[in-house]
Amino acid sequence: ITAVIGGQALGGVFTATAEVMSLTFATNKTFSALIFFLTGTLMLIISLILYLLVSQTLFFKFHVNQSHIKANALAINAEEPQSPLTATTIASVSRTYLQPDWKKICGKIWSYGFCVFLCFITTLAVYPAITVLIEPIDKHKNPSKWNDVYFLPVLNYLLFNCGDYAGRVISGWLKWPVNQPKLVAFFTILRIGFVPAFLLCNITQKHPLPVLIHSDEVFIGLMLFFALTNGYIANISCIYAPT
Repeated sequence: ITAVIGGQALGGVFTATAEVMSLTFATNKTFSALIFFLTGTLMLIISLILYLLVSQTLFFKFHVNQSHIKANALAINAEEPQSPLTATTIASVSRTYLQPDWKKICGKIWSYGFCVFLCFITTLAVYPAITVLIEPIDKHKNPSKWNDVYFLPVLNYLLFNCGDYAGRVISGWLKWPVNQPKLVAFFTILRIGFVPAFLLCNITQKHPLPVLIHSDEVFIGLMLFFALTNGYIANISCIYAPT
């Protein structure tokens, strides 16, 4: 689970890095767009080839065919001479195995599902719709390439995706809190505080809230912690939900 979810965040890091490189080295927007399109197409082709190779391995075939192996074993046992009660039990077990009780599953994992849902809702409430509106404190007083070109892609996209990826990787090493869904939910609810915090940063567009955070360093700290907690909580919830 850590590898799959971490790979999603790594894709964001790759995209953000490509954007920064494009702003730095690209001189022709048409050529830059062509490179982006070809890169995406190439990644899809490579992923398809790798999937076909993996699907031929013994490990892949073993786990994919587990349900069929168990179902066939139950069917064979059911065909052997047995008492009516035993045959009925085997048939019932076979149907139960092939048709999971989704209500019972959701009843057991709802707390972690709530954590994942609220975590991503909180993140999408401000990122990137609100965070892209935040500008450097001295943008107009001190025009520079960093303030005018790199501030947004580096701090809004690259920093978030790097922090998100780091949080997902760290959760694979440091699995805390262990099987405590209420504590995970508590930390998830605390993340809602990031919404007003970003709204109080240096947003130049008209909005009802005043600018109370007059520091680029504080914004960087908020963004990094925001990204780390997003990756960590989402991954921890996905790791412990199946247990």
